[in-house]
Amino acid sequence: MCDSDVSEMMNKGIPRPNIAFFSSIVHSLCKEGRVMDAHHIFDLVKDIGERPDIIMFNTLIDGYCLVGEMGKAFMVLDVMTSAGIEPDAITYSTLVSGYCKSGRIDDGLILFREMLHKKCYI
Repeated sequence: MCDSDVSEMMNKGIPRPNIAFFSSIVHSLCKEGRVMDAHHIFDLVKDIGERPDIIMFNTLIDGYCLVGEMGKAFMVLDVMTSAGIEPDAITYSTLVSGYCKSGRIDDGLILFREMLHKKCYI
């Protein structure tokens, strides 16, 4: 799905997909290991003037953690905070889990302590 697909749908009278629709697609793609495709959908959401919500950000972060791409997960986190969306307990627990699954236990503990310091509890 691309911007022209969304435009074509709207021209045919089909309502523009909402964030929940796009989040569902991002979630499905991430669970299939197709994180780059999920990121493309994420970018499309911004291109059509929608604002990704914390659910979509957390889903994409989780996707990158699942494939061991912690650097990209943190890049998404940076985009999230730049957009004015603060990480929540799900964001932190996803990143801590990603670190631990990647064998980076010490980094996971550092992040866990940051989470506690910010009073962001699970």
